[in-house]
This record gives sequence, structure tokens and C-alpha cells, in this order.
Amino acid sequence: MEFSGTSDTIEAAAARTRKGMDTELVMPNLQASAEFRERLLEMYTKCALHETSERVGTPAAVD
Repeated sequence: MEFSGTSDTIEAAAARTRKGMDTELVMPNLQASAEFRERLLEMYTKCALHETSERVGTPAAVD
């Protein structure tokens, strides 16, 4: 299977992690706000997709 990951594709996919998400599941607490946790999810998704892209031999451009 070929993965054609580009930086733009990865950015778009990571941004979609926050869309349509049940915000009730992302609750704030003393350590972090709900918004911070949502952004952290987006960042982790972006990192995972870049890592996957590199592992399959199609490095994505990093901005």
C-alpha cells in the first residue's frame, strides 16, 4: 500500500480531528483546559501521521 503524505494533507487530516468531536468528552481540569487538550490531540495526530509517512518511505515535508 502506498501512502502519499504531504505536509498539506497531514495538516488537513490533523485539523479534522477537532471537527465533529464530542466536546463533552474533552473535559477541562486543573492541569489543562478543554481547548488545550483538543489542540494537543491535533498535534499528536500530526506527529503520528508524519511518523507513519516516514516509516512507509514517503517523507512528508515539514514546515
